[in-house]
Amino acid sequence: MKNNNIVITILIVIAIGVAIWLLFVDTNGVNNNNGDKLTVGATIFPLYDITREIAGSSADVIQILPAGASPHTYELTPSDIKNLDGADTVFKIGNSLDDWADDITDSLDDVTVKSVDSGITLIKFADEHEHEHGDEHEDEEHEHEHGDHDPHYWLSVDNAKKIANNIATQLKTSDPDNADNYETNLNSYLEELDELKTEVKESLSSIESPAIITFHDSYAYFAEEFGITIAGVFQVSPGTEPTPGQLTELQELVDEYSVPALFSEPQMSDDVIKPFADDVELPVYEMDPLGGVSGRQSYVELIKYNADTIINAY
Repeated sequence: MKNNNIVITILIVIAIGVAIWLLFVDTNGVNNNNGDKLTVGATIFPLYDITREIAGSSADVIQILPAGASPHTYELTPSDIKNLDGADTVFKIGNSLDDWADDITDSLDDVTVKSVDSGITLIKFADEHEHEHGDEHEDEEHEHEHGDHDPHYWLSVDNAKKIANNIATQLKTSDPDNADNYETNLNSYLEELDELKTEVKESLSSIESPAIITFHDSYAYFAEEFGITIAGVFQVSPGTEPTPGQLTELQELVDEYSVPALFSEPQMSDDVIKPFADDVELPVYEMDPLGGVSGRQSYVELIKYNADTIINAY
């Protein structure tokens, strides 16, 4: 009986030891600072989705911009700051799109705000974008001023691969214990993005010389990658309505490029585009640069959605 008690005691000690050990080890079997996972933030949905693909179960990812909101006009809220308390890094697009993320460091000293554009060749805006069409709008208050370069670079799948690499590099630096997990997730995701690009190219090849007029100047990278001509843009920058002269020019471009439809965006009111669409007798389809809503709940779904929208318009 005495020997049985000794055995039971030993088993209890072992069980307690294992339980204590598990408290300090994450599901991957790696010591992770009292069981706390790495936490990072991302400003917009596509960036959030790419980040969570790389993070997998090894890190928690927080999306800042709510679905349906525009990054051009967004302002951080106290709840945003509260949610990001304890985060290591916040990933942003930068280049005047979501530079409001820099204000996070005013409240949270330990958070690093990092742009993901390393290694990406940015498209320079034309002169009319830089100068807001000369003095014509000089006294107007705009909701957003563009920088020198188009910040919508995530809409190129090749650029999304570079973004994924940049994110993986930062995650491995911040959380070296899980570096192998991040690398495995990265390689798997890069393969998925390669398949996405091939699929979209093949689907769009059914259209001969596609040309579109978009609501906002968001799709240069998407168009360049998939052989689409941006015939014109309704609003050169958000909140800047076209002049009568620009509307006349757009009407001429509709005819010149045989544009089948106009393309609005869900983050911006399309009330101003509807009268013009009626004038040129074209339907309005909705393309989406951000996603995060039903049918566009991943970056892959978002790119497919925009390609399908163009195909449906034709």
